Parts: sequence; structure tokens; C-alpha cells
Amino acid sequence: MRSRARSLTAVGAALAATALVAGVPALGRDEGDGAVDPIAELRAEVKRERSRRSRHRRSLRKATGSRIRREIKGIGSLDSGTRLEAVDELVQMGDRVLPYLYDCLTSPNGYQARYAVITLCRMRARASAAPLSDRLQGGRVTEAGRFYTTGALGHIASPDSLDTALDLLGDESAPVRLAAAVAVRRCGARAALPKLLDGMALGGVRGEACRAVLERLRADARAGLRAGGAAPPGGGAGGAGGSAPGVDRKAADAELRAFFESLDAKVELDAPMPELIEIPAKRFVLHTDVPEAEALAIGRDISDFRESLARFLEIKDGDVGATVVKLFAEKKDFDDYGATHDYNFRFFSEYYYSFLLREVVAFDDTDTRLRTRRLRHETVHDFVERSCGTAPPWLHEGLAECLEAATEDGEHGLDPKEPNQEWFSLAETAIASGSVRIEDLIAMEGAIYYGGDQSTHYAVSWALVHALLAGPRGDEGREKFLEIIKALRAGRGPEKAMKVLSGTWSARRLTDLVKQHLAELRHR
Repeated sequence: MRSRARSLTAVGAALAATALVAGVPALGRDEGDGAVDPIAELRAEVKRERSRRSRHRRSLRKATGSRIRREIKGIGSLDSGTRLEAVDELVQMGDRVLPYLYDCLTSPNGYQARYAVITLCRMRARASAAPLSDRLQGGRVTEAGRFYTTGALGHIASPDSLDTALDLLGDESAPVRLAAAVAVRRCGARAALPKLLDGMALGGVRGEACRAVLERLRADARAGLRAGGAAPPGGGAGGAGGSAPGVDRKAADAELRAFFESLDAKVELDAPMPELIEIPAKRFVLHTDVPEAEALAIGRDISDFRESLARFLEIKDGDVGATVVKLFAEKKDFDDYGATHDYNFRFFSEYYYSFLLREVVAFDDTDTRLRTRRLRHETVHDFVERSCGTAPPWLHEGLAECLEAATEDGEHGLDPKEPNQEWFSLAETAIASGSVRIEDLIAMEGAIYYGGDQSTHYAVSWALVHALLAGPRGDEGREKFLEIIKALRAGRGPEKAMKVLSGTWSARRLTDLVKQHLAELRHR
């Protein structure tokens, strides 16, 4: 809004200057003929906007805890620019807002917890580490709140946050273990190493979690070393855990400690970001440091895909904001950017879509076919988020997995009939065993979806969406899916949108539909 007010002021000034130079009265000045003065209109609009913003800021300064909680809860429904602005306004309130942000973590509303934590991360409030640790250890945070709060500890690096994250590696909740693993990685290798080694010796869930974190720390460190850095010692982190026969545990531990201590001296934690050029295309903007010719080809491909995607979902492309992509030539720059700019808690080492910043973040890949599929996948996320608002995770991931493998189609834009072989066998096994029920998947919140058995959730989501778009019910399934999209676009919310499915097929019939579809694909 502020940028709009500044631009309106600039337009008004330009129009006034033009009229003065021309030696004529200001354009449209009311001289009794009933004409409207456009400059006065612009100035009035700017004044109204400034007044509104001023009232809003004064109101926030006097806000009670319940008002602040409503502000946080409402952030998820805003567009991307206003969403960031709303978070910034909470940040500017300073320490006074901290107790209310902590309280939001106890809310059963996952989005409320998510944006409370995002605000804490933007504040970089080191004082937050102890209260957050206290809430986590005291069990006073909901499941979604525990997931997001644990991830926040990695942004607020301190001994408090590291100790709590290490303790939570043995948590009974898989999503919390995942968030704790990321927090430990972000807190640094040297301080975490002794406790990780001790945790591995305990075995069980905690031991496996510690082993996985050590392996990721080692991979992160390798990727982060600049040219000329020390090579890691032989053997993997798993060897230090004593899983390989004949391994001298004490010698392996000492070697691993020495390795990480050498890394701490060599890894550039605050390495500058590369300078990115901007490649604009139709409804698509690419910021990258890859060679310009390659960047132009990528831009054309994704721009064409987005046009086809709009036709496939029967949405006017011009009504949806431009897709923004950050594509780094080097994986290490991708990792650095994700760790310092994305407050949406990037848990992945691959391409991802930031639902807060509304941008795709990627790195160049020598396998151009795989790069294209990944970029298409994240572009689907961006398009759905911009056109439909908050959509359920199964729809986001299922549609993205379907359409990344789709071919061009003249009638509908895209033809999704080609199955995504990456998920076929896992989906078949999960549906047959009942390890993930369709009705549970549809109701699943993001914290559980992405923090639990993520691969199985992706696979079953792909199977469900593929069965609707290219399954045995033909056009009926596609029509129902498009009804869900229309319901989301109309602002009915994910819960009401899902009634489109439940009103047509029961959970059992929907499961049978997916099973039938997978069987037909198997024998195709």
C-alpha cells in the first residue's frame, strides 16, 4: 500500500508539471463545466490511504492480546505483499508483542501458530529462545505449534534452542523430530556433535534421529566448503554409530570430531549472495545467475507451462499474479538463501515453494529434464496459491505431482494421463495396506502432512488426484476437481470445498475409485 501511495503521488506530480510546462490550466480543472480535476482525485486518494494506514498503526499500538491474535490469524488470508506488510507491522511493535506471540502457539489453529513463529523469526528475538523452550518442554503447545516452534529454534540460535532441539530428537511425534533435526542443523555442527554422538549410542528412535542429523550435517558441511577446503575423512557418519562390524568407535568418534572442528574454521557462514539478473517473461519473472541464454530458455518453458496450466484449471491467467523464481547456479547459494531468507521453514534440500514469500527457490541441475519437472511442480504450487488462496496439502502436492509429468494438450492445455512413476508403487502399497486412509489424508494439516510420513502422503495424494483427473470416472472426476478449485477461488475455505467430494463419493467409494485406477494403470 505504501508503494502505491508513493506512485500515486509521483503520477500527480508528473501531471501537474506537464500542465505547467504546456502553459495551460491543470488537466480537467473544474471551471464551471462540471469537469473533474484528476490531480485532485489522485491527491485525495493518496490522503485517504495515508489516513487509513495511520489509523491502523495507532490502533495496533493500542491493541490488546486478543486483537494481536486476530491480526496473526488473519495473515494467512492476505495476498503476498500485504501478508509481509502485516508481519512487519507486528515486528515493529517490538517486545510488547512477544507474550501474545507465545500465547498463539497454544492455539489449535495451525496457521495462527505458523504466523506467530514467522513473526518471531523476523524479529530475530534471541530472548525468545528460553520462553519457546519452556513451552515445548512443558508440553503447553499444540501439535502444529510444536512443529513450527521447534523449527523456529533454529532461527533463534542460542544454547537454549540447541539443547531443546537436541532433546526433541527423541520426541514421539515424527513432525517434531523433523523440525528438531532442522533446528540442530541450523545451530551449528561443533556444539551439537558430542550430544549427537551420545544420542546415537542410546539407540532407538532418538539414536536413529541423531544418526540422520549427523549425516545431514556432514552433507551440509561438504556442500558449504569453498574451493580448497579440507576433504572429509573416509567412512560415513553411520560408521561412528558402530553399525559397521569391526569399527573402532572411539577412533571413529575422534575422527568425526576433528572433521567437524576443521569445518567450522572453513565454512563461510555469511557468504554474500551472488548477483542475480532478472529475466522477465509473460506472467513469469526469473531471478538467476545462470548464463543468460539458458535462463531465457527456462523462462520460455515455464511461461508456456503456466499458460497451459491456467487453461487446464479454467482460470484466466491474467487474473493471477506473476510467478517469481529464484534460480541459483550453485547449490550452496540455494542453501544459504533458504537458511537466511525463507521464514516458512524449509526442511528440504531440493526445490521448494515459499508460501510466505510466494516465490519458487531452485538451483541449476545438470539433468535439464529433471530441472524442468521440478520447476513445473513448484509453479503449480505458486499458481494454486495465487489463484485459490489456502488449499489443502493433498491438493497442492497431488496436483503438482500429476502435472509435472503432464503433456501439452490443445483442448485442455495439459493432459495428465501419464502416471508419475516415482510414486506409483508406494501409492499402491499404501492404499492396499491402509497405512494412509483417503479420509485422513483429505483432513490432514500441513504440519502433519509434511512432518510425518511425507513420501507416503505425496504418493497417495498423487494417486487420488490422478484418479480424479484421468481415472475410471472420466470427465466426472475432472469436473468434481474443478468444482473444488472454484469453491476455493470463491473463498469458501478448504473444509467447505472438500464437501464437493464427500457429497459425491463416500470415503469408501473414493478409496475404491483410487484402487481401481491404480489396478488399471498396472495392467495398461
